[in-house]
Amino acid sequence: MTRFSKFLTMVAAVGSVAFLAGAASANMVTNPGFETGDFTGWSSYGTWYVSSNPNDVHSGTYGAVNSLTVSSGTTSTTYSGLYQNITDTSAAGEAFNASVWISTAATNGYSEAYLQVQFGGLSNGNPVTLAQDVSTMITASNQPFTLVSLNNIVAPAGTLGMQIQGVVEGIGGLNATSSNTGYTRFDDFSLTPVPEPATIALVAIGFAGLALVSRRRRA
Repeated sequence: MTRFSKFLTMVAAVGSVAFLAGAASANMVTNPGFETGDFTGWSSYGTWYVSSNPNDVHSGTYGAVNSLTVSSGTTSTTYSGLYQNITDTSAAGEAFNASVWISTAATNGYSEAYLQVQFGGLSNGNPVTLAQDVSTMITASNQPFTLVSLNNIVAPAGTLGMQIQGVVEGIGGLNATSSNTGYTRFDDFSLTPVPEPATIALVAIGFAGLALVSRRRRA
């Protein structure tokens, strides 16, 4: 084999491995880090804004911030959410990993934040939630950016789409003695399919091919 042929073979092997690895880990979330400078691709309830303040950003230039006030003497629970719906009619039976970076400021113990993923379908033609997964809660005041994740969550039969959501919950029943405003930052959402064993095997074969080409080249 000529040196140029060896080079082409190596390029092809590298390209195959890169393509397979990329396909297995593609982020399904649109505008996951809010780098458009706005909420393109997202919907929300409650008070949210995009910030370029470095304290509000995990990576890149922008991050999403929620402002939630727990009024004096409240005993009810208040929710704010930032969510994105993702259509995937072939998701049923597949496993997914989801994550987001969350940071808090001045929550004063009156709110908590978490990551939520819902799988949706239809029942008698009407949208229904088939399953819901919720991450661990971020409850500390002035919490640095922390990775919160849900791993190997499986879409149930009948799944036609998913919703990934960052949630801030103003905890009821605490009888806040004064109005307390907490700020919660979210950045770098991710929802990716877990590679199937066959895909992992193909990637392994690709790397094995690289090793073989390398040995032949040294020979």
